[in-house]
Amino acid sequence: MSCRTTGHLQPTFTWKAGPVVTNNGTISVAKWEATTLDNEGSYWCDAKFGDTGTLTSSKAFLYIRAIKTPPTDRMAVLGYDAALTCEVHGKGLKSVSWLTDEGEQVKSGRNTSGETLATSVLELTEVTEIKSYYSCKATFIDPADEIVSSSTLVYVNQITSVTSSVTLVSDSLPL
Repeated sequence: MSCRTTGHLQPTFTWKAGPVVTNNGTISVAKWEATTLDNEGSYWCDAKFGDTGTLTSSKAFLYIRAIKTPPTDRMAVLGYDAALTCEVHGKGLKSVSWLTDEGEQVKSGRNTSGETLATSVLELTEVTEIKSYYSCKATFIDPADEIVSSSTLVYVNQITSVTSSVTLVSDSLPL
């Protein structure tokens, strides 16, 4: 975000978000090395011109788009169902879909969404592969954007048959 001023004096800029000062100095641009969901909110700029006065900008709202909760590795049992969950945050969310490790789209997950938060659950029925990788992809509009989570692994725990035997040693036990 930037705050522009005109005049002969070099102002000092202070970026604010509520009562929190986020950036001070002669730089008129507020920058973050990496944004988090905590950075979302209203911001404004105060430009102070020495002792002559301070101008305050109008508020601007910073929207953050992110995979809030990416899918995590899951163990499944061969022949049984498994589910992966992905939670996406951001304004202008168009869709949440699932991709294989090769980038192919798989059946759409079960999605629930609000204005800025969506949850998608990919339901895998009767898992047959020993290892499968899936990613969650969020597609946004205005401006167009895509975010893809890192791959998550679904691996199979193969259950082998368990046998047991009991041998009766004696019919009577001493009292």
